[in-house]
Amino acid sequence: MKAFLAITTLACAALLCPTGDAWAQARAPIKAGVAAAVRGKVERAAASINPSFGLAPASGPAIGVAVSSGDVIYLGDRISTGPHAGLQIMLVDETVFTIGPNAAMAVDEFAFDPATNNGKLTARIMQGAFRFVSGRIAKHDPKDMTVNLPQGSIGVRGTAVQGVVEGERATVMLLGPGLSNNAGERPGRIVVSGAGGGEVLITRPGFATTFSAAVPPSEPARLEAPQAARISNSLAPSHSAATDGASGSANEAAPGPAQQSPSAPGTNVVRQSGQGAAGALGPLGGTVQAALLGQATAQSTVKAAQDTGVSIGERSTWEQVRTIQSGTATFNFGTVNLVPIAGTGSGSYTLTVTMDFGARTASSVYTGNYTVGALTGTINAGNNPTKNYAQDSGFAQSTSSGGHALPGGATMKEFFKLTNDVTSRTIAKTLENRIEISDATSANVIATQGGKVLASR
Repeated sequence: MKAFLAITTLACAALLCPTGDAWAQARAPIKAGVAAAVRGKVERAAASINPSFGLAPASGPAIGVAVSSGDVIYLGDRISTGPHAGLQIMLVDETVFTIGPNAAMAVDEFAFDPATNNGKLTARIMQGAFRFVSGRIAKHDPKDMTVNLPQGSIGVRGTAVQGVVEGERATVMLLGPGLSNNAGERPGRIVVSGAGGGEVLITRPGFATTFSAAVPPSEPARLEAPQAARISNSLAPSHSAATDGASGSANEAAPGPAQQSPSAPGTNVVRQSGQGAAGALGPLGGTVQAALLGQATAQSTVKAAQDTGVSIGERSTWEQVRTIQSGTATFNFGTVNLVPIAGTGSGSYTLTVTMDFGARTASSVYTGNYTVGALTGTINAGNNPTKNYAQDSGFAQSTSSGGHALPGGATMKEFFKLTNDVTSRTIAKTLENRIEISDATSANVIATQGGKVLASR
């Protein structure tokens, strides 16, 4: 138990049905993780112990035990949420589950050796909206993580997943890989199996399947925006403890530089996720602490990805960028080719973007040429005015949706997006660029080869 946290609902089989003192030790509650970002009314029902059949996960309604941020979650606990409630459950292997209002879940099986990353994880979502980011178990061996639903199961291949269980029907959507928590497969994938048969593989972020116990999973299709937004909104990050009744540890440390998250400058990640009570896990506390620090950011990443319909990446916001109050940064993209996406054409350009953090400006310098249909011309710095982001809010991106005229008669549209480096906690580390050039009828369009190019400062 010290070297390998063999935690399983099949306790009797795993421990060869010990008796006496050995049985008393075996039936002690097993700590699997901690609760974080608790909002509203959240309760848990402990697993029951049956000497003949081992550990039986609680299946009835959770009553009597309220859950606050930082509380330990034990193997087999049934966690349930009330209206307008939700929480995250952060496991020792860095897997993170988020559930929304009127939801219920349990961790039925959990075994993890932090030295080798070997393990086994089986969880159940009984009802409600959910999201999870897979951790080190799935990264080590994807087949060792399974999430069961009343209607079937999800085989995880190192990724982030979101969905909802509503009555007889379930909807499961692939969000994409979870930052460093993947199995070396990009963009991540899931296998969804129906209880009554049928199986589909989902490999494209934003695509989903719907099924029931009697109806096999549907062919993957992009989830309609209203439904995706409804699920995502129910999983919104929690409010402060002062407003929603959740409570963290009274001994949480004051915010310090090492606790700042690029997803929320000035926010104490330990306080936000309830990690001040991670020490309650005893010997596991250090492992959980490290897991939570990384995964608090991972969850905000998944939320941003779902809200915007883009693939997973730690998105910068203009509010974050403005926390850098001096200096400049230069992004050199080198030579980028343009290829036809409609009709005929070709071209190339070089691009340098300079950000002046003190002046709150970003300026672009293009040089290049193009041919699109019958039009030929140049791309130059005069096409790109300086952007001032002093008053901007939301994600740090810029889009010239209407486009602007190029010498030669074509129209150019451009898109920029800034991303953070989660590992080094560097804000606005990478800049993404894409341009499209079209003729008057848009019958001929050329665009950045590969769909986008990246440059880092």
